Amino acid sequence: MMVLLDASSSIGRRNFAKVRGFISSIARKFNVGKDGLQMALATYNRKVRDLWDFNQHSTKADLLKAIENIEYTGGGTATGRAISYAAKRKFEIKKGIFLFNNQCIWYRLKN
Repeated sequence: MMVLLDASSSIGRRNFAKVRGFISSIARKFNVGKDGLQMALATYNRKVRDLWDFNQHSTKADLLKAIENIEYTGGGTATGRAISYAAKRKFEIKKGIFLFNNQCIWYRLKN
């Protein structure tokens, strides 16, 4: 699963924390690791910041701690840049892309 998380001023600090909590709740529902959930995550404002890649977190506890430590950055929003970033990495994405921003949650699941 590839997660793109809006960390710009348009989402705001409070909503950012809510979305981060939602991402944690998703991670809690799955086994994490080689045969389970593998999550890559990037935040974006005007720039995309790649925080971690697939297979970087091999336990649920490690993944949840990483999610908890994601920082809100504020600044302008470049959602298109984040989507382009994910599109360039599509060969690595096996199941889906999830984009969380101030207007919607967007996802695309692959067969």
